[in-house]
Amino acid sequence: MNEPTEKTNESDALGLSVSLTEGIECFFDVGEHIIHVWGSAWSGRETVSVDGQVVSDTRNLTRLSACHRFEVDGIAYHAIFKTESILRGHYAVELYRGEQLIDTDSGCYPAFKSPLLAGPKRLLLWLVGLFAAGFVFGILGAWMGGGGV
Repeated sequence: MNEPTEKTNESDALGLSVSLTEGIECFFDVGEHIIHVWGSAWSGRETVSVDGQVVSDTRNLTRLSACHRFEVDGIAYHAIFKTESILRGHYAVELYRGEQLIDTDSGCYPAFKSPLLAGPKRLLLWLVGLFAAGFVFGILGAWMGGGGV
């Protein structure tokens, strides 16, 4: 993967925010233009806009990254929206001018804790809770459905 060679003064990240209700959102200041990248973890919709005008819009439900190609003042850009870790809720956006990486930003869902990452005791409690819920719903389903096999 290409590492940024140097950040230019022409592109400054204004920050990436990650929220379950507001989505994943990132702003880049490129010269006199604002590039806005937004994505929803719920619907898979991703949108890139330049100065408020949508330049790329797609729905991505099956891939862990998507490339959005667009032009600003006749110069080719592309933004790559990446899911870096599903378990941690970690996302990144890379902005390229031509083939040169000019800026990147990343972030996680606040206080996102997967039971798989919380240690064996918490994982065991989580699994016991799932087992108990399955048992209760199984009994209810058998009772409501007549219980016959």
